[in-house]
Amino acid sequence: MAPGRAEPMAASSPGAWRDLGVRVASALVIAPVGLLCLWFGGPAWLALILLLSIGMAIEWSWMCQAQPRSRPLALLAGLAYVGPAAIALIWMRDDGLTGRANVLFVVLVVWSSDIGAYLCGRLFGGRRLVPSISPNKTWSGAIGGLCAAA
Repeated sequence: MAPGRAEPMAASSPGAWRDLGVRVASALVIAPVGLLCLWFGGPAWLALILLLSIGMAIEWSWMCQAQPRSRPLALLAGLAYVGPAAIALIWMRDDGLTGRANVLFVVLVVWSSDIGAYLCGRLFGGRRLVPSISPNKTWSGAIGGLCAAA
């Protein structure tokens, strides 16, 4: 393999599925809480989005520590990414007629994409997408996620 090239991931190795139980268990706890907050809206939805935004900002900050030279610019880019998304989710849900349905649609598309990417990435493996940012993401997972979202 040439230097700088990512090695392909093995498709469907026995250890590839070892985190599935934890993922399903966490989804069984997190999904109902998120759906209840989405359903009722108002302060519950606002609190959930605020909590998630803080979590994403903290995780982004940790990721930026790996690139100290570009850290200030990367932190600013993260804020520009997280902030408008959080505001859009709050704004969309606030529409009394279609807010709940619109946000639920977005949530279902994102969940479908994540599940499709996980399953295809684990089943088919293959070339890594961007190993320096997220070493376990593959092209097969990206394509599977796109197809599932569609």
